Amino acid sequence: MTNVNWNQLAKVVPQPPQWKIRWEKLDTTPLLPWIARMQQTPQNPHWHGEGNVWTHTRMVCQVLADHPDFRTLPDTQREIVFLAALLHDIGKVPATRLTDGVWTSPGHARAGAKIARSLLWREFGLSGTAERQNRRESICTLIRYHALLPHLLDRDDPERQLTRTAAQGEFCPNFSLSLLKLL
Repeated sequence: MTNVNWNQLAKVVPQPPQWKIRWEKLDTTPLLPWIARMQQTPQNPHWHGEGNVWTHTRMVCQVLADHPDFRTLPDTQREIVFLAALLHDIGKVPATRLTDGVWTSPGHARAGAKIARSLLWREFGLSGTAERQNRRESICTLIRYHALLPHLLDRDDPERQLTRTAAQGEFCPNFSLSLLKLL
């Protein structure tokens, strides 16, 4: 079943020449329950006026699909960054809470990487071969660090943090800061 699930998930990724996101391919995958939960997970309107996590996710994926840099990526990198965009806020499902009247999602990137890793491994079969493991870990690393660049200058030692993040590419050959920037 996992190969069937992976094939369905991979078909969502926009391809030339139309660059259409095939959202309907998700309807028969193990992501469907997560999508329902993302639709019910609110976001802080100050940062995300679009409302729920799923609406935001779809918007992010569409902007990515329309981006010229995305369209020039090799197939594997295009798949990795698109699936990272699709799953980048999945961690908001368990992390979101109302604090002093404001919706917050502390630790959602780390939680999202763990959820994505489990789903990609168990439900989509990204395990076994080194190529499948590298693909999975590259997606999860992008998810883990997706919020880093917009907040990098708020950190105590941004240069050190950027260097540590860039070093992740030694463990995940398909991870790079340029893909993180695109995400």
